[in-house]
Amino acid sequence: LELVVGVSWFYDREYYDDNDGHHQELGREVDVSKYIASGVVVLDLDPHSGFQVKWKQHLDLTTDHLQYRAYVYSSPTVADLDGDGTMEVIIGTSVGFLYVLNADGQPRPGWPIQ
Repeated sequence: LELVVGVSWFYDREYYDDNDGHHQELGREVDVSKYIASGVVVLDLDPHSGFQVKWKQHLDLTTDHLQYRAYVYSSPTVADLDGDGTMEVIIGTSVGFLYVLNADGQPRPGWPIQ
């Protein structure tokens, strides 16, 4: 059993503003308080092993100063679009992109579209 979730998040200021060098992970001076990201997370809900992240895929990244920010407001749709017996994940973002991801989380060729 799997759970497919669309997510939006801000960067954790406490993590990047500390003195442990985490800010250097970003590669340059970035004001993390201004960024919003979105993605998809698929959880394996095996009752014997507990919740495990099966895969995750980053979708969009925007600043908080844009009209259209990288939020996911709706639930993903799961369907077998090509009839091969595996489900694809379809999700739109507030930036205006429509994504189709394979069962392993990789974007399908030709996607996203805007």
